[in-house]
Amino acid sequence: MSARDFKASIEQIETLLACPTFVALASWRGEYAVDLDEEAGGRLATQVLRRYREAPFTDAALVILARGGHVAFAETLLRTLRHLDVSLTVLVPHEVSGMASVLALGAERIVLHPAAGLGACDRGMCVLERVPWTANLLEHLPELTDPAIFGEQATQTLSTVANQQRYRAEVRLALARQVSARQISPELVAATSLERLGEEGVADLGGLTRAGARAEVASPELAELLEHLIRAARDTHGLFDTPRARFERSTDWADEVEFAPAEDVAGALLASASLRDLYVLDTGSPDPDSPRLQGRWLNPHGT
Repeated sequence: MSARDFKASIEQIETLLACPTFVALASWRGEYAVDLDEEAGGRLATQVLRRYREAPFTDAALVILARGGHVAFAETLLRTLRHLDVSLTVLVPHEVSGMASVLALGAERIVLHPAAGLGACDRGMCVLERVPWTANLLEHLPELTDPAIFGEQATQTLSTVANQQRYRAEVRLALARQVSARQISPELVAATSLERLGEEGVADLGGLTRAGARAEVASPELAELLEHLIRAARDTHGLFDTPRARFERSTDWADEVEFAPAEDVAGALLASASLRDLYVLDTGSPDPDSPRLQGRWLNPHGT
């Protein structure tokens, strides 16, 4: 498939729903994983504003497929749409969690692909262990009773645990703000919490509607369009590819690694029918000590 096929997929969804449709996709596979953050939220908000200035609209749809991420992404987009008085429909083509679930909870309407569901909104898939260990992380450490964590990797392990707990605390604070503003009901927050769903569980249509969400299952036509859109994103940009080994330990030199040839791999995509922001991963110089590749945002074809 080509970029033209991807654009056509969005246009077909727009025609079916009769409103502008935006797309936010982010890989969660190994070192290809990307957390959509405040910068990404600003970029998608800019796309919304550009479309709105061209022709104002009162309804919009967002196709979201991501796990983890930063709550600032969701809050930036929701705030922009509310200031414009635009009603949001979130289209969920597969299982999502974290920030994507927060976005769905804040929307006026949720449309689920038959195989989709909302994972825990406070599930800490976000890789914050890149943040170095600092003393102020101590307040986020729970009571630790497993002696295995105090081995050679104690500092890294403690940093990971503390940052995951901090991430969940940030999500809960963001949800509390939404509940206080009566943008999200406390029943929905409870129904999609880590405490209710666990690490692997998802809230389906029944669970969401019982908690008060305006949710429905996508029609066969819309479900097929969502599937085609995800395939086009994968075929056109390499999104959701299985990570390849980027380096291996040298057999000739101690503490050295040998790198594979660099290749273009997309980790995230923000798009509408005419606009696109692509997050390209730097596969040419991976850090063996980092769980994920770094990258940069690009605007393909001048969009």
